[in-house]
Amino acid sequence: MPILDSSALNLSSLNLSDEAVRAPVTGLTVTQSYLVRPDVLALRIETGSVVYGTQIPYVAEASDEVQTNGLDTWVVRGGQDLGYLVGKDQGILRTLDRYAGESFDPLLADSPLSYSIRSSSDPLFSVAVNPEAVFRKSKPIDRAQTSILQVSDYPLAHTVYLDLKQSFSAGQTYEVNFSNGFLPALNFRFDPEQSTSEAVHVNQVGFRPDDPIKLAYLSTWMGKGGGLAYESGLKFWLTDTKTGERVYEGASAFAKSGQEVEPTKGSNFSQTDSYVLDFTDFNRSGEYRVCVEGVGCSLPFRIGDSVWDDAFQISARGFYHQRSGIALEQPYTHVERPRAFHPDDGGVVVYQSTTTLLNVESNVGFSSEDIFTQLVAGRTDEVLPNAWGGYYDAGDWDRRIYHLESSRSFLELLELFPDRYNWVNLNLPESSNKLPDVLDEALWGLDLFRRLQKVDGGIPGGIESANHPKTGEASWQESLEVFAYAPDVWSSYLYVATAAQAAYALKDRDAALAQVYEESALRAMSYGERDLATTNLLSYASDTNDARNLAALWLYRLTGVTQWHDLFLQTTAFTQAGAPLELYESHSQREAAFLYARMTFDGQDQQVKQNALDATVVEASYSAIFSQYGSFNWTQDNAFVSVVWGGGLGAPRVETMLRAHYLTGNQNFLTYSLLGTQVAVGANPDNMTYTTGLGTRSPKSPLVLNERALGREAPPGITLYGPNDLSNLRGYWFLELINDQVFPQVYDWPTLESYMDVYLFPPVTEYTLHQTMVPMSYVLGYLGGRGDGGGDR
Repeated sequence: MPILDSSALNLSSLNLSDEAVRAPVTGLTVTQSYLVRPDVLALRIETGSVVYGTQIPYVAEASDEVQTNGLDTWVVRGGQDLGYLVGKDQGILRTLDRYAGESFDPLLADSPLSYSIRSSSDPLFSVAVNPEAVFRKSKPIDRAQTSILQVSDYPLAHTVYLDLKQSFSAGQTYEVNFSNGFLPALNFRFDPEQSTSEAVHVNQVGFRPDDPIKLAYLSTWMGKGGGLAYESGLKFWLTDTKTGERVYEGASAFAKSGQEVEPTKGSNFSQTDSYVLDFTDFNRSGEYRVCVEGVGCSLPFRIGDSVWDDAFQISARGFYHQRSGIALEQPYTHVERPRAFHPDDGGVVVYQSTTTLLNVESNVGFSSEDIFTQLVAGRTDEVLPNAWGGYYDAGDWDRRIYHLESSRSFLELLELFPDRYNWVNLNLPESSNKLPDVLDEALWGLDLFRRLQKVDGGIPGGIESANHPKTGEASWQESLEVFAYAPDVWSSYLYVATAAQAAYALKDRDAALAQVYEESALRAMSYGERDLATTNLLSYASDTNDARNLAALWLYRLTGVTQWHDLFLQTTAFTQAGAPLELYESHSQREAAFLYARMTFDGQDQQVKQNALDATVVEASYSAIFSQYGSFNWTQDNAFVSVVWGGGLGAPRVETMLRAHYLTGNQNFLTYSLLGTQVAVGANPDNMTYTTGLGTRSPKSPLVLNERALGREAPPGITLYGPNDLSNLRGYWFLELINDQVFPQVYDWPTLESYMDVYLFPPVTEYTLHQTMVPMSYVLGYLGGRGDGGGDR
């Protein structure tokens, strides 16, 4: 479908129906009531909702005022902001959001006198009882942009905790009344087999029967009331959701104090004591809930052979939803989107720039504005007719060389577990060909750069527009100029590594196509070796050496030419015993270490191989130790890396442990990899995953600009940055803007509850292909593809 103009915009074909928006709230109500302890009742009150703006044809009226500021153009009609004009002809109006909702009185909400609880069946409550204390936490769950000047309204979730002297009893019904008409009366029945409690946390993907660890967690942070303590040894059980049968019983165990610091820094990410509910020895397939005596039950989860496979399907298909240069359409997805950034459509022309990605990435102190300035300043009149494809970086439209991590990740899974990934069907447009779907997806990301390759072999670092997208504009409506970076050695080496890996995977599947990628890789390597000595690498000397090292190793594996093995040995860090996988400003060679450690060939340097194996095992061991001390067993490769923008808790950071498991067969690495994955797949205080469409609860309002422009929910399979340590974002504009909406104040919130489902909070609700989607899909793919030991399933 060509790029849309106002005459081509068909609202029904773009699924812009009411199902994509949220209905307005008509009054304050309690949306959820549950126990977190026998004597503490929690009430969730949601205030406000959003009807998202959408795109409609713009029909001008004589009184309209068209105003411009920077990139954005908007319409004011009758003194009211109407919306943004988008597209080159500005024939489309992106309307503003609408907000509806009742006001919330925090003074009433925080007063014990506002609540009374009585029961006709429980003698402890035969006379109405007021709580001893009330605690509250409140945070945004969405955002409505209701004016051009970014004035916003925020739907909020308020959770109030009523702390009582008396305990609620199983099977009894209670009436909660609210003074001053604060809320309508509420009937609450405590059924320990059925009542969902947000205090019980279990992952929403589930477990394979042979997973070496299966567990849930128990914890509550009450906002101003702080952490809630529980007795150790509380009885818990698994309930079969179909039969209601109790199929397993156990006792809770204390896990971590809310005062105990995390491995990464001197703070606690949950700010409350946490407890483990371990049911590792239960392996019967089915759907269950974890229920705790006197508290309630978790959300449902599955035990079954396919749980990780099913989650991988969702995550891997997220890459299809990030594709550029192709229309998204049925039968491949329910998310329909016109083709964008394809030169055959006539709407976008890609100009060659003389600016390299290496220059702008390695120039310390460059802001994004500096990058755009440099890119535009290098504009030439050369037009690149084959500059299309690849993946959008995040919510916006740039496609960069480090996205090739996705290709290498899919190819690695295919090599490790061919019996699984030769046959996985991802429902792609290429699924009918003779190649495995994970290989097809890997080639989609790679082919953009093969089309960009220059006659001299050089690989440009990617494609980028002249600035961030205009407000309200979708990818197929891009009205800014678009540029390709000039070739550079760093980008070329990364391409070589990926193209050689693809050629290796293709050798026994499509020899002719394998030859295409091999020749392309060799040409790019020749360019890199020829231009390396004359390139100013600035701060990217080590990054370039790492890319060259990986390129050389893959070329050797592909061709067997000793020249490339010699170059690998010249550039590897693992000639030194004890060298880590990564050392700041020295090297980062995880992929190369894993590859060399799993290779066996005549002439291999056995000491380097052993050092690479040792480095992988050492880092994996540290990561396992971090998991023992991290709240909810979260972990990462390096304890000294802050949990902040780009490194949030939305994706698991356990690739090294999984690689160590593959190399050694040590089940401890698999166990701690599973533990380190729990937070990302739903075992966290918010009881949600951070990947759209995954699990019972997942993000609804991420920064995906295509769907934001159309007022639709984001497509499935997009893994977000997720929770951040907000102390590292002190002073960040969004946090300062919403601080008066949040209670307690925003910097006092625990890291594990810092997720706010607001698209304009990029450190938490944005993502990138390589930082979040790649690790999530790799981890899910490994957990699904693995055998009992380190080998294939």
